[in-house]
Amino acid sequence: MNESVVIDSPYPSGGYYGFSLDMNENNIVVGAYRYNAYQGRVLLYQKESNKTWKDRTFSTTTLTSPKPTTNEYLGHEVRMDDNAIVTGALGYNNWQGRLYVYNLSENPFTASTVTPDAILEVENGGDYQVGIHVAIDNNIIIATDYGNESKGTIHVFKKEENTLWENSFEAFSITENTLKEKDYFGADLEVDNDEILIGSSQGGNAGLGKAYHYKIHTDSAELIDIYETDLVDQDDHFGASVHFTEQQVLVSTMSNREYPFFSFSRTVIEDDKVTDLESDLTTNRPRLLSSDPKYGIQNKIEFDNLNAKTFKFKIIDIDGGTLKEGTLSTSGIIMINQKLSGINIIQLYDNETVHNYKFLR
Repeated sequence: MNESVVIDSPYPSGGYYGFSLDMNENNIVVGAYRYNAYQGRVLLYQKESNKTWKDRTFSTTTLTSPKPTTNEYLGHEVRMDDNAIVTGALGYNNWQGRLYVYNLSENPFTASTVTPDAILEVENGGDYQVGIHVAIDNNIIIATDYGNESKGTIHVFKKEENTLWENSFEAFSITENTLKEKDYFGADLEVDNDEILIGSSQGGNAGLGKAYHYKIHTDSAELIDIYETDLVDQDDHFGASVHFTEQQVLVSTMSNREYPFFSFSRTVIEDDKVTDLESDLTTNRPRLLSSDPKYGIQNKIEFDNLNAKTFKFKIIDIDGGTLKEGTLSTSGIIMINQKLSGINIIQLYDNETVHNYKFLR
């Protein structure tokens, strides 16, 4: 259904109403982070499922912090899924920053003003401007913590399935050892189930910017792929915006008119095809032996439990490139001559099945 509706700002000019916004079928959420001496506000517009926005029968609710404070910057970025809204208050506590979550229900709010249902904080306080960028999907919320040098760290918050968001600290954090000052790791964020995209708008790649693709595990994140290009300049801010589609990763620049955005094939790893160097011996799945090379000191990779099948193999590095491929010998041994630290995935496949073995790093 296509429809148009104009919603005017209820605030005086200068509040930056609409600086950030998000929407789904029945909710529109709008940030105004400069409202009232940078206290910030978030407005939530909600309609009934059987109504349209053009009916203008929607309700309006103001989302605030527990104690609105000058320079809190509430609403600098707002994101939501079907169950909750998250926004950062990056100026909280002298630019330490934290996140506020407002749980949604099937029915619109009845109160005119709502305070957060959950406060998400970094356990050690964070570095600088926690929550300047945020993203949410189902049980995962991620937030950028730029730090004083603008290198960037991403904090990952998690909850149990079918529960509401509650006050909590981060489950873990993500950064890269190669980051330098003003790499802006976390310039934009996206979550899709247990996969995340992180834009680094001047990070690595000679300052041209990158986008990092991770898979979230229980207490860590696994780097799946890195997307980059040399068709941009250092001031183009490649990675300023990142987005998942079903089969692609979209990465935007901020100021390159010739190449405003790029599309990359999305690297996908099916959950039920990945093992962390273990397998169930009660199945017919080939087993990566316990003398595995995850410490980078072996010159071979060895499988057993082949069940007299013939498999082909492919060794994939952390950038998605193929290091080696061929037919697995009946001994189950693959001899290698490169450092194992760069290996990300080993694939074994026949005419029926593909088995992926994930190397922990």
